[in-house]
Amino acid sequence: MNVTNIYIIEALLLSFICTDAVGQSDDRYMVFLRDKGGVSADDVSPASYLSPRALQRRAAQGIDIDSLDVPVYAEYVEEISAYARIIGKTKWMNAVMVATGQGDDAIESIERLPFVTGIQLVGHYTPETPADVKADMPITYPDVDDYHGVMRQPLECNAIDRLHDDGFTGEGMLIAMTDDGYCNVDSMLGGWADNIVCVRDFVNAADSLLYDIGSHGVRTFSCIAADMPHKMVGSAPGASYALLRTEYLGGEQPAEEYYWAFAAEFADSIGADIINVSLGYNHFDEEFPSITTDDLDGRCVISRCADVAAGRGMVVVVSAGNTGNSTWRKVTIPADAFDVLAVGGLAAGSVVVKATFSSVGPSADGRVKPDVMAAGSFSAVTRSGTISPASGTSFSAPVIAGGVACLWEALPGKTASEIVDIVRRSSTQYSEPDSLLGYGVPDLYKAYIDNRESGIVSSPQADLVRAEGQYLIIPSQFLSDDSARVMLYDLGGRLILSSQVGESCAVPLYAVPVGLYVVGIVSRNFSCRNILFYDGC
Repeated sequence: MNVTNIYIIEALLLSFICTDAVGQSDDRYMVFLRDKGGVSADDVSPASYLSPRALQRRAAQGIDIDSLDVPVYAEYVEEISAYARIIGKTKWMNAVMVATGQGDDAIESIERLPFVTGIQLVGHYTPETPADVKADMPITYPDVDDYHGVMRQPLECNAIDRLHDDGFTGEGMLIAMTDDGYCNVDSMLGGWADNIVCVRDFVNAADSLLYDIGSHGVRTFSCIAADMPHKMVGSAPGASYALLRTEYLGGEQPAEEYYWAFAAEFADSIGADIINVSLGYNHFDEEFPSITTDDLDGRCVISRCADVAAGRGMVVVVSAGNTGNSTWRKVTIPADAFDVLAVGGLAAGSVVVKATFSSVGPSADGRVKPDVMAAGSFSAVTRSGTISPASGTSFSAPVIAGGVACLWEALPGKTASEIVDIVRRSSTQYSEPDSLLGYGVPDLYKAYIDNRESGIVSSPQADLVRAEGQYLIIPSQFLSDDSARVMLYDLGGRLILSSQVGESCAVPLYAVPVGLYVVGIVSRNFSCRNILFYDGC
């Protein structure tokens, strides 16, 4: 594994830390704010809230920093914290989640603050019980002849195995998993330990339960990250992972939409390329406003945040839902979001028939949903370390998310939105989508083959070497038959210069100011992205 520029700096982590007190029950409210204290995107250095990897991802895709990126105004948060504990902040919604004891009059005090525009009860929290934890747990399953083991059929369904055969396993990609917890993942010998680069629990303080609770997350994670040849090899065994907990096991509450928003913003800040969402919602507990199928228009909180995440240059892959046999039938939120890949499940052993449980479309405003299909029946690792049968679109999504990681590794010059479009276009019924299969079953190997000539094929990462006041692309033979375009961005994502270079492969810095820059080099058959420091010489 070779992941560059994954920096999770202390200040960045502190901006997401919950100040929740572990071990007590509370009520949870969202406090919505009037503004961001007059602070604009030009007033704050992006490097204070986005890692170098995140800035590199933005710059490579030409995505500017805007008002949604500006953090929640710190002075407002400080005033609110005088009355209630801060659980989390969302700059995309410009709001703060707080926790108070039952019967506490703190909410009335917060409501009177001049910068508060509204307060909404979104959930309750009761301490959750950790599961039994085991150390150095082997995953038990007999070896089989096929290299991918029990994942052979699911990977073949979308030709992900062929991407693996060509050496694309998701290396260099960072995938954020959002789920209910990852019980015992840290203890299991599943080949993924070195690939987990960070963990965060957005429901409970201090990440204390992330590895001690939740059976769903470990199963979905195994389908994408397992690296046990001849037992189980997931769809992206070479990728790096951030394990993020967003699901409260004590009920179905609107708070979970905001836990996911916190996680998505965190994923953006650390430079994640892909977010996997294997949980969806179509109802909340009785005391909270109900969701109806009319709400499947991309405007629910979690769906709006999924679209914001996509707009930040991440591919968001979402389970379509398992409501196909219920009176609801339709996809669940956030699968209704505009810019996500909503993944439905196929019947066991089929590549043309929808599983009966898989949710259907269209969205309330008539858009194609689901977007694409993957296998609906799997074998997955349980929290006790066994591999056992599983079914549902919860597992279809991580297979596609991992396949997207492999495809993007193979086509590194593509943007997130281009990758989503390529996946849809590679699907079996792209020209005639319907409400059952959406655009159909994507062939991700075909997607790679069809786009490598007109786009960029994978090649070893180039280095930028200092020479006589310029930077040279090494190895230069990748550009020997073709000119390349060099794009230089500052850490705010603004394009500083764009220029053609020939066989000399020189990066023309001219008279730009001293500082850190992201340089992207793209040709017909090569691309690379690097962060460099220019000292003016």
